[in-house]
Order: sequence, then structure tokens, then C-alpha cells
Amino acid sequence: MTAGSESAPSRIFVDADACPVKDEIFRVAQRCGLKVLVVSNSPLRLPRSPLIEAVVVARGQFDGADDWIVEQITDRDIAVTAPGEQAMRLFHENVAEPRRRALAMRHRDGSTRWVLNETSEIEVRGERRILSTSQDITDLRLAEAALRADEALLDSIFETTAGGVALVDEDQ
Repeated sequence: MTAGSESAPSRIFVDADACPVKDEIFRVAQRCGLKVLVVSNSPLRLPRSPLIEAVVVARGQFDGADDWIVEQITDRDIAVTAPGEQAMRLFHENVAEPRRRALAMRHRDGSTRWVLNETSEIEVRGERRILSTSQDITDLRLAEAALRADEALLDSIFETTAGGVALVDEDQ
């Protein structure tokens, strides 16, 4: 796995043999401007788009698509696959410990929403599973930005005032 930047995911990897929602992925990728790599063991008909690329791995090789995705994916990419061994391989080879990251999501109307995504491994009835949760943290991000702006204004006042400045809290 190679390290990525702090930007939005750069690519979406789709295991075409295991993914029943390819059309939905194509629509989301088009809307967000993300590259989609559709990996399969045989040629597929795909929509014509500069953002959608077919990758055909060795025919008849059972785990060929899985292996190719695991080798190519970075920590800023998204993998869409069926639950099972490949998902666990992707998790173990690319996430050594529980992962927590904030992602900016742009809506069709142009607004930006922030989502906190946390991913970790859990055990359910003796089987390893991946747990991923997401939480909207847009209000928190907006409050943090407002606080930084207020702090910058206060710093500016203190630095440019020739005399003394006193802050008085009338409630105390």
C-alpha cells in the first residue's frame, strides 16, 4: 500500500465479479469526478467515460481480480467488493489498526458535508468482520472554523492595540 494525500479518495476499485451495484457506482463517480477501475476476470461492457476504466486480469484465475486490487489500492482509494476473504485481505494489508478519518463529501447542490468514518476489525460468532461507521460532523467542522476565525481576530486585536486590552465577563 502506498500513502496518499489528505484529499478525497482518488479512485474507486470495483471487483466486477462480486459487485451488484456497478451502475450506482458509475453514477456517483461521474457526479464526484472519481476514476473507477472495474476489475474482472473477463471483458465486460461498460459505459463510455474517461472516468471508467476496465482492467481484465488473467482469465480463469479465481483470485486474479482480488490480487490485482490488493496490489494497486492505496490508503486514499475505495474498494467495492463482496464481503469475505478479499475484504478481509484489503483490510489487513491496508489497515494495520483501527482507522479514523474525516472526509469531505460534496453534494449535487454544491454544499460540502463532513463525515467521520471509523473502520476496525471485529469478531462475530467466531468470524472476523469489518465494522465501518460514519457520522456527519459538518456542524462540528463549521464550529471549529468559526472558533479559529474568532481566535485570529482576537490575536489581531491584541497585536495591533497600542494600549492595554481587558476582557470582562459580565456574568461573573
